[in-house]
Amino acid sequence: MAISFRHPCLYKGSWGTCRESERQPIQKRIKGKHLKEGEQHSYIYHFNACSGRVVYPVEYGADPTGAQESSDAILKAVGDAFGLESGLEMLAGVRDLGGVVIDLQGGNYTISKPITFPSSGGGNVVVKGGTLRATDSFPTDRHLVELRASNSQKLPKTSVFSSMKLQQPNGIYYEDITFRDILFDSGYRGGGIFVVDSARIRINNCFFLHFTTEGILVQGGHETFISSCFLGQHSTVGGDKGRGTSLALPLILPA
Repeated sequence: MAISFRHPCLYKGSWGTCRESERQPIQKRIKGKHLKEGEQHSYIYHFNACSGRVVYPVEYGADPTGAQESSDAILKAVGDAFGLESGLEMLAGVRDLGGVVIDLQGGNYTISKPITFPSSGGGNVVVKGGTLRATDSFPTDRHLVELRASNSQKLPKTSVFSSMKLQQPNGIYYEDITFRDILFDSGYRGGGIFVVDSARIRINNCFFLHFTTEGILVQGGHETFISSCFLGQHSTVGGDKGRGTSLALPLILPA
């Protein structure tokens, strides 16, 4: 995907000096005339919304200030990331996406619906470096990020012993997906992240706040690694009387 925009900058060589112009353009300047160095001019550039195998949601219209809602832009970025094929597989049927990175670039993004991953599945992906915050209209029975194929179902809450059979995976759709350095703020409207029918998912150095259901919910699948994370319904240092569940993991016992 390519985007176009007009950007004023100071002329210096062919590409200007602004940060945007240092990204990898796929076409040279197509409009605007050169002026003397130091004078203003306006170019229209075409940039890839991804550079190499790194995808930037801001290039799809996501607002890193949080002033504008960014769900659709982030979903488009995730969709494009899962379209980058390597021609290889991980587990049988799970496409190896070659280490593609979805880089939030330290942005503070507000979202009104879950960031769901494509049902086609895939693996070898990193999502990193930013904040996701629920708006006041975010559905209270969902999670900010849902690693969940259309064939996967959220299982009912039940006792440990009656849930043992339910926790068997329906199939594996995602493998080796890493979430790191992300703050999940559920805004007291639902949960943080939901992982189902997935293998070897990593959640590292993440911060989960203001959830009313689960900070992290894992169902089915195989091997979810959670490390160096904070989960707190309220940002306190004690005396928390909230009822949210920080971490809900499956229990699968041998037959």
